[in-house]
Amino acid sequence: MTKLEEKSIDDVVRSLVSERFDGITIVDVNIEEDVDFDGNPILRVSVVYDAKDDTSAGRSFAGLLRNLRPALHGRGEERFPVMSFVDSSEVGVLPGAA
Repeated sequence: MTKLEEKSIDDVVRSLVSERFDGITIVDVNIEEDVDFDGNPILRVSVVYDAKDDTSAGRSFAGLLRNLRPALHGRGEERFPVMSFVDSSEVGVLPGAA
């Protein structure tokens, strides 16, 4: 199975977000290798962001996976990305947040 380096995945995520969303700044991208329910390898990609307009950020992110998966696959990454998005103002209040 082909795997991209974490830095390459981070670069792809940041590029897609900056190309598609005005007013959104990425604060951090966290990437973890994991396996899904069937034992298949996946990537857990968490994007921490700041948004000028909080009301549109959630709707905008919903379609990003449709673009991210082909972008990663085109670079040789075979693991399926499972994405989450967290507003930077919520980082300290989320369960398990450090």
